[in-house]
Amino acid sequence: MGRPEVLLAGKPANSYSDLAQLLASWGARCNFANSFEEVSKLLGERTFDFVVCEMALAGGSAFRAIPLLAGSATTLFCSYPVEDTCLWIQVVEKGRVCQRPVAWRPDEFGQVLREVVKGKA
Repeated sequence: MGRPEVLLAGKPANSYSDLAQLLASWGARCNFANSFEEVSKLLGERTFDFVVCEMALAGGSAFRAIPLLAGSATTLFCSYPVEDTCLWIQVVEKGRVCQRPVAWRPDEFGQVLREVVKGKA
């Protein structure tokens, strides 16, 4: 298997630098987008194993990416702000919209993300 390709999206994408370093240590190759337009462009040009993004992106909601991922092998995780933290929600799993999405706290999500990335590497 090749290195997992991950797209990190949000405003600004470099706010994920700790996450990017962690993903790289697990063998993933990280790409960055700051807006929905950049996400859309990158999804049209390349294939990603995982997209990890904020729910609210400049230029539109992360939900707008769902039709772009339908039928692909890509999994989409989104963060949703809650008080002084966030919940991570798996919205798309390998190109299929999750009918009953699961939400994780940040510490739980780190473990989930590690397992899926390591499983892909």
